Amino acid sequence: MNFLRIIVIITSLWIVSGCVPQVKLTFQCDDNVNEDMLLPVDIILVSQSEEKAILQLGPDAWFESEYRNNLTKEQLIKLALKGKEKKEIMVNVPQKESAAIIFADYTQITDQNLQQIIICHHDWRKYKQGYIRVGEHGLQIMKKW
Repeated sequence: MNFLRIIVIITSLWIVSGCVPQVKLTFQCDDNVNEDMLLPVDIILVSQSEEKAILQLGPDAWFESEYRNNLTKEQLIKLALKGKEKKEIMVNVPQKESAAIIFADYTQITDQNLQQIIICHHDWRKYKQGYIRVGEHGLQIMKKW
């Protein structure tokens, strides 16, 4: 009887874990990015209520904030990109209402709009992939969600 319970539990966990929707994000870097230094990029998965607080911080303050240090691995994906690099990652889409914020910490760019991309919660569920250009002068969505 205990053996049957274990099989049911394992099967349930397997089914639940396999049902997590994913989005493939492709980051394509230009030849020259961030003055040839590694560019820190964070993908932040948060609820819509948390989104406002994070956007108020902005990319420049984000990378030094306590807020960043308190997020879980499921909420924060950290990347370091360099020129000419192409990086593809699979991101688990949270079940709750959420948004994705992508912040980049460019050394010489201070315009917040050039250092961030916001992906609304409803867009996550529609599409399976996104293409982001990491340029010398900022981030840009290359293919609409």
